[in-house]
Amino acid sequence: MLLGAFILSFWNVGGAIGQTQNLIGEAGARKIKDIVIYENSLYYSSFPSVIKGKKGEFLLAFRRAPDRKVFKESGTNHVDPNSYLMLIRSKDGETWSQEPELLYAHSFGGSQDPCLLSLRDGTLLCTSYGWAFVRPEGLQNLKSPFLTADDRAIFLGGYLLRSSDNGKTWKGPIYPPHLSTEIYINA
Repeated sequence: MLLGAFILSFWNVGGAIGQTQNLIGEAGARKIKDIVIYENSLYYSSFPSVIKGKKGEFLLAFRRAPDRKVFKESGTNHVDPNSYLMLIRSKDGETWSQEPELLYAHSFGGSQDPCLLSLRDGTLLCTSYGWAFVRPEGLQNLKSPFLTADDRAIFLGGYLLRSSDNGKTWKGPIYPPHLSTEIYINA
């Protein structure tokens, strides 16, 4: 088992464009191979998002946080104060850059679940959201309502990053407008 690694599977799927219902079952699919595209035992890497940019290059953004087992902790959590957004690249979808680029590190907490989008004009967008880890004496100073995870992480909200040079540089964060009333629903 590879923890903190991304494995890409290549599939050969038969059928014409537009035949999406039961495509694998009716037309048949054959797995060609798996490849590990990123792995580092010091980090827990997760939540990949991949796009094909305007110049044909694949970009994969992901969340990377320290593997807490390095600190002899019992495991890794979904939210981490040291989680950053990282980026790797590939020209062919098979060979990927070995050392990831820092896409974004939030000043006040850990970033989660990057989601990439390529616009027609080549502009790249990356959405994410963050969690801050506030000490108990700081919680009493926060304006209600606020959302917590595991009674220790405070939701910072979502934000958007923007690149006009194929992900070499990113502008932002751009925060959505504040809503006067917030409703939290736990589904």
